[in-house]
Amino acid sequence: PAAVKKERSQRLHEISEAKKLEFYRRFVGREVRVLLEERSGAGGWLGFTDNYIKVEVHGASLAENHLVRARVDGVQPGSAHGTIVSSV
Repeated sequence: PAAVKKERSQRLHEISEAKKLEFYRRFVGREVRVLLEERSGAGGWLGFTDNYIKVEVHGASLAENHLVRARVDGVQPGSAHGTIVSSV
């Protein structure tokens, strides 16, 4: 039935989000390499790590299409652009 499908789908989305956050939290306090791609609305830069985790990086002297090393400061569940926030 449609109601059962909807309930199961919702549960799978919840499990997926929980597993993703669990994976991201393993990087808190670590340094990652990030390719900066575009400006974020919060004044930082959005980019991807080597393993395709979308992050927001804040720091001075950042520019598009540059690789930077950034320390992962935390995870923001439900963020529109990704869930890891880093600083250079």
